[in-house]
Amino acid sequence: MNLPNGFTAASCAAGLKSSGALDLTLVVNNGPNFDAAAVYTS
Repeated sequence: MNLPNGFTAASCAAGLKSSGALDLTLVVNNGPNFDAAAVYTS
């Protein structure tokens, strides 16, 4: 995953997909600018 400077991310298989694929991601804004927006799809 390519992220802009100041962001970090991690993913894991939380059991939401029966295939065992990565299905949960946490994206953290490390600052210094904390403005952010998100779009979620299923």
